Amino acid sequence: MRVVLFVGPWWGLEGDRAGWAKALTSELMAYAQVEIGRDGKDVLGKVVISPALNLRLALGARRTVLDTRLWEPGWLTDASRDRRAWRDLQLCLAHHVLCRGPGERDYIIGALFALGLITPQLYRRDPLLASYVLTAEEGPSALQGSLRGPSPWQWRHRLPLLLRKGALALLISGHQR
Repeated sequence: MRVVLFVGPWWGLEGDRAGWAKALTSELMAYAQVEIGRDGKDVLGKVVISPALNLRLALGARRTVLDTRLWEPGWLTDASRDRRAWRDLQLCLAHHVLCRGPGERDYIIGALFALGLITPQLYRRDPLLASYVLTAEEGPSALQGSLRGPSPWQWRHRLPLLLRKGALALLISGHQR
């Protein structure tokens, strides 16, 4: 499996890009061929892992993994309109989410339900959504296993929501300038 770690720039997020990429590369080397990407090019047909996703990455990649471990604590409960729109857009662009722990996983599952990305049938089959929302302690082998399975969300199901959230994020960012 070929994986591209997208190291930015990340809009709306600060963090140690080089340190994040180095740590994740060392974790994944036994499971995948890892590349570092900076501009979003050459992601066609590859798995992309990043703390912040954009439409170009999401449309070009075979799968996208949103790594929220660099996000500030409390990111799921931030009530500001612009942060909420950006967060929702990130969750819409991701096929899988990598988070800190079980508590954060529960919040993410709730957010995915609120966005309409999870059906009751999917939740009944897997209440923890273990192949879609992964915790850091499960490690890279769990990530590799989930990437080999079927894609959790097809584009045709996510596109209307993605267009609404993307338009809202653009509108909000335009008002802040």
